[in-house]
Amino acid sequence: MSGGLYGLGLGRGDPELLTLKAHRLLASCEVVAYPTLEDGESFARSIVSDYLQDWQREIAIRIPMTVERGPAQAAYDRASRELSDCLDSGHQVAVL
Repeated sequence: MSGGLYGLGLGRGDPELLTLKAHRLLASCEVVAYPTLEDGESFARSIVSDYLQDWQREIAIRIPMTVERGPAQAAYDRASRELSDCLDSGHQVAVL
């Protein structure tokens, strides 16, 4: 069985302006992934933080902010493997 992958746009960054569909999908997904800086700060997560549930697994995609492309590509490669494992396990995944 395979899961589903949903890309959720967060609009202008105001949590109250999240679309109803994005809110519904976010509330129904077992896994929520989002980009974050290496120090752990994530603007995307901060937008939806009030809507996240305790039972949801969060995957922080830590992106190094360097001029070199290699470290960021390695972070994306790691994230794609982790998300692929979630999907292969039948989970619904929201990527912010």
